[in-house]
Amino acid sequence: MGSPYRDRTAKFRSLSQTLQKLGRVVSAVNNNPQNDHVCKSPPPPLLSSRSEFNSRASLIGSGIHETSQKIVRLAKLAKRSSMFNDPIVEI
Repeated sequence: MGSPYRDRTAKFRSLSQTLQKLGRVVSAVNNNPQNDHVCKSPPPPLLSSRSEFNSRASLIGSGIHETSQKIVRLAKLAKRSSMFNDPIVEI
C-alpha cells in the first residue's frame, strides 16, 4: 500500500517561481512613471487588522483555557470516583 502523502515539492517550486515572476511584473508596472495616472488603491489599515487579529486570538485563547480547565476537572473526577458512585451533576 502506498503512502497517503503526495510529494508536491516540484509543484510548490513551480508555483513559487511563477509568483516571483508575477511579483516582478507588478513591481515594474507600479514603478513605471507612465502609469502614474492609474488609481492605486490604498493599503489596508494595519492597525485595524492587528486589533481584529488580537481580539480573535484572545477569544481562541480563552476557549483553550476553559477547555483545559474542564479537562483538569474531568481528570480529577476520574481519579476519585468509583465505578458505582458517579457524581452525575458534576459530569
